[in-house]
Amino acid sequence: LELLIPKSKNVGDESLESFVTRRFGKELFENIAQPLIGGIYTSDPQRLSMKSALPNIYNLEHRYGSVIKGFMNEYSSEQESGARYSQFATLKDGMQTLVDAITSKIPDESIVINQQVIEISKFKNKWRVKTEKDKEYKADGIILATHSYTSAKILKSLDPMLSDELSKIEFASSAIVILVYRMEDIRSKINGFGFVVPAKENLNIIACSFSSEKFEGRAPSDTILLRCFVGGALNEDFLNNDDQEIISTVKDELNQILYINSEPQFSHLKRYPGSMPQYNVGHSEILSNINKLISKHLNLELAGNSYEGVGIPDCIRSGEMAAENICNNISSK
Repeated sequence: LELLIPKSKNVGDESLESFVTRRFGKELFENIAQPLIGGIYTSDPQRLSMKSALPNIYNLEHRYGSVIKGFMNEYSSEQESGARYSQFATLKDGMQTLVDAITSKIPDESIVINQQVIEISKFKNKWRVKTEKDKEYKADGIILATHSYTSAKILKSLDPMLSDELSKIEFASSAIVILVYRMEDIRSKINGFGFVVPAKENLNIIACSFSSEKFEGRAPSDTILLRCFVGGALNEDFLNNDDQEIISTVKDELNQILYINSEPQFSHLKRYPGSMPQYNVGHSEILSNINKLISKHLNLELAGNSYEGVGIPDCIRSGEMAAENICNNISSK
């Protein structure tokens, strides 16, 4: 039926819930769109912006009049439908490998750690960075790759209007409960790489990844490593509980879903306070204002997950673009 629904005359922004319900119905939204997209952004679907979070799908309706028709036209030549298992990729020894590889190529004297930046300022043709230890560093260019709310504090004295716009981007907190079970203690058949949980189920688990099924070398062959995601915009208060209470609740919910009849061999909770940017309706307007204001400051760039993508590839791309802009400006002098 989605093929028969006329496209919206409104070319403005729209929430995930409004868009999916309008084009596909409430049932598909509640059972597929909300848990899938909510698991990625830990977001409130009534506020999450289609234009900013899912621009490709948002644009299909306006380009073809139908999301399904758009997929048929733009993706029909790609591989057959089904789970794209080859898209799951990670580093064999963990994500720290990426950081270690980058830092190994940078001279030690070029890295300063454990010093909080208080503010940045411009003096003649140089940037000055002031830290909490009352030290100053001079630079030709600066890339702020911190969360937007941290960048807002750093830029408050330099550009109050830019700082205010950066402060408008909201963030949610999340946590991951890591559990290891013996495979024989899980009565449910493990056939896949994880699951997501619709909000209507009123559970605290947002999603669960079977990490050792997804990637080799994460756990012995007779065990399974589970990573359960909790918190987010819809259930941030759950994170006010202490670590053991959160772990215990997650274990109980897993028992309901996977029929586990034993205690885990290992458990650990990792918290990520204020780490998930919320691309709410109106996010693109905020970005437009930020880009106009920062363009007034030569060789000052922003990067990270606050702006145009929350994934690691998005962050890498934003960092590369910021570095290229500064290098091009400096080399053109």
